[in-house]
Amino acid sequence: MNHRFAEEAYKSTAATAQRLEEGAMEMSAELQREASKWLSQLERKIIENPALALGVAVAAGLTLGLLLKRR
Repeated sequence: MNHRFAEEAYKSTAATAQRLEEGAMEMSAELQREASKWLSQLERKIIENPALALGVAVAAGLTLGLLLKRR
C-alpha cells in the first residue's frame, strides 16, 4: 500500500514539475521577445537624438558616481 502511494505521489510531483518547467520556459521566451523589442526601440531613440542620449548617460554616470562615492 505505501509503495503504491509513494509511486502516485512521485508521478504527480513529476508531472507538476514538468508543467512548471514548461511555464517557465514560455515566460522566459516572452521576456526575451519583450527585451528585444525594448532594446530596438532604445537604439532607434538613440539614433534619432544622440545629444539627449549622451546627456542622459552623463547624468546617470554622475549620479551613480556620487552614490558610490558616499559609501
